Amino acid sequence: MLNKNGAPLSKSADYAIRIGFVIIGAVTISFGVALSVHANIGMSTYDGMIQTVTDVINRNVLPGESLIIKVGTLALIINMSFVLAQMLFLRKNYQLRQLLQIANLTLGITSLNFFQYNVLTHIKFTGYPVCLVACLLSIAIKALGVMLILESNFIRTPMEGMVQLIADRIHKRLGLIMQILDAFYVIIAFSLAMIFSTVLRVREGTIITVLLFGPMLDLFRKPLRKLKEKYGIMQ
Repeated sequence: MLNKNGAPLSKSADYAIRIGFVIIGAVTISFGVALSVHANIGMSTYDGMIQTVTDVINRNVLPGESLIIKVGTLALIINMSFVLAQMLFLRKNYQLRQLLQIANLTLGITSLNFFQYNVLTHIKFTGYPVCLVACLLSIAIKALGVMLILESNFIRTPMEGMVQLIADRIHKRLGLIMQILDAFYVIIAFSLAMIFSTVLRVREGTIITVLLFGPMLDLFRKPLRKLKEKYGIMQ
């Protein structure tokens, strides 16, 4: 991108744009996750596992409490463990700018709790077609948010960073590791829901997410890259 004098933007200005993309992406993902919860026909494997564990804790731990833990709080704990694991494995090779994962994570979790427990808490989707549309919309919103962060070429999400680290260490494809983790998340979510009789978060919406999330990423990748090329940003 050129400034008003026709010169390229400074490094600090370029970083500011990248950070802006990351912030917007994190908030966008959070809204998409909250929307998928309220659509109530199934979530992504990871989100479904997190929500199921939250359901179990709130229903079975310290009975009588109105709300023991919010889904965003549990997600914060798990993702912080991913950040710490990366630091322990990489040690001096850990890039300091990846510490911004913590700030990005905090923003995302705060936004998730806000959207789920404040903005959408009184919204009820009635009728399966409406729930299906909400599910599809949530997938598109999350895909957009993820691509905003990926195309910033600035930081990774904690889980993405951890999965990439595992793939590099055991010399396996990233996609294979993700598939194994997806299976693990489904088993955990399904087992807990059956054992503790909570809402089943892994349903047809989960299958729809698996099938559509990748193509949605490609759908948003092209216009975002064209935007970057047009204005010469984040190259």
